[in-house]
Amino acid sequence: MRYENQMENQITQGNALHQPPHILCLPIDLKVLLSHVPVIDLITLLVLKDLKLFQVLFSLFPKIAIGQETMRELQWLAQPLAGSWARQSCLDVIASLKAHFHQIIQPVSSESHGEEFREGKSSEEVKKLVIQKNYMLYSDDAVFRAYVGVPSEPVCAMCTLDLMHAAEAKVLMTAEQVAESVGTLCQWNVSIVVTSKNMFASIPAEITKARSVAEGIGVLQSGKLTAPIFEGIWNIHKPYGELLKHIGALLGELLSNPANRLETIIAIWGLWYIKMKFRGDAAVVPVWKHLIFLMAAAARDIKPPSAASIHRLWQAYDELISFEFGDRMDVKYEQESYRLAGRMVADIDASAQKNGVQPIQRVLAHGLTENTAQHTWFTEGHSNRQIEHTREDKRVN
Repeated sequence: MRYENQMENQITQGNALHQPPHILCLPIDLKVLLSHVPVIDLITLLVLKDLKLFQVLFSLFPKIAIGQETMRELQWLAQPLAGSWARQSCLDVIASLKAHFHQIIQPVSSESHGEEFREGKSSEEVKKLVIQKNYMLYSDDAVFRAYVGVPSEPVCAMCTLDLMHAAEAKVLMTAEQVAESVGTLCQWNVSIVVTSKNMFASIPAEITKARSVAEGIGVLQSGKLTAPIFEGIWNIHKPYGELLKHIGALLGELLSNPANRLETIIAIWGLWYIKMKFRGDAAVVPVWKHLIFLMAAAARDIKPPSAASIHRLWQAYDELISFEFGDRMDVKYEQESYRLAGRMVADIDASAQKNGVQPIQRVLAHGLTENTAQHTWFTEGHSNRQIEHTREDKRVN
C-alpha cells in the first residue's frame, strides 16, 4: 500500500510529467547551429563512421575542425604497432576525411604546439580549442562535454543526435533513416534522448495489419528498430516512477493528435504494461492497476483534454483490460475495471489536493457518455471512495 501511495504522489507532481526523461523534442535553431564551425573529438569521428554519417556532416557544414592532436592520435591508432582494436575503424575514418580534405581545418592550441605526442592528449587540445578559439564542441561523450564546461546559450556544443535532426530538417535524411540510426545507438546501449517522432518513425508498417492487441505488441517486440529503442527507454533497471512519467507524457502527446492511430497507441501502451507487470519492485494487486496509474498520468498530459481525446484514452484502457483477461473477459470484469478506476482516481485526487494540483476525475469523466453503465460505474467508484476518505479524515481529527 505504501508503494501505491508513492505512485499517487508521482502522478500529482504537476509539471514533472511534462518533462519526460528519455523522450524529449528539443527545438534546434539551425541557423545558429550551422553558423558555427564544430571541432570534433576522436570518439565522435568513430561514431560518425559507424553510422555512415560523414557525407551528412560535410553536406551540412562547409567547414569542420579536427585538432592536430586528434589527427595524430587517429594516425597512431591506425598503425599496426599500436595494437588497437579500432585500427580498421581508424583507417576508415582517415579515408573518409581524405575525401573531404578541403573542408577540414586542423587547428592547434597554443599550449600543445610543439609538444611530443602522447595518447589522450587530444581531449585536452579539444577543450582548449573550444575555450581559446571559439569552436563549437561536437562530442558524443556527455562526460567530456561536461568536463569542457561550455555554456548552453548560445549553441556551443552539439552531438550526433543534433546532426541527424538538422539533417532531417534539411531533407538530407528521412525520419526513417534517423530512426534507424537511433535504433543502432540503442543497440549499443548508448544513453540518448529519443524523440517521439523518432519512435513513431521506427514502428514497422506491419502494425497497421495487426488484428489484436497481442499482435500489435508482437510487431513492436520483433521490430528491428523498435525493439532496441523501447528496450533502451523502458529498461527494467530504471525506476518505475520515472518510466510512469515518461509513458504518461508520451501517451498524452500521442492522444493529443487525433491523426495518430489508436491501434498503434494501444500497442505502445500494451508493450509498456507487459514490461511493468513483471517487475518485482512494482508489484500491485490487481496487476492492471498499472493501467489505471498510467491512464491518470496520461490524462494530465493530453493538451487540450477534449472529450474526444479522453474518450480515446478510455477506449485504449478498455482494449488493454480485455487483453489482460482474454477469454475470461465479461461484464463483471468490465464493471470491476471502471469501479476500481474510480476508486484509484479518488485516491489520486486526494493526493492532488494536498499537493495543490487540480483533480482529474472531471477530466476522465469528460470522456465517458453520461447515463451509460461505464460512466455510472466510474463515478460511483469515485464517490464511494471519497466518502471513505471523508470518514477516515473525521476519525483522524
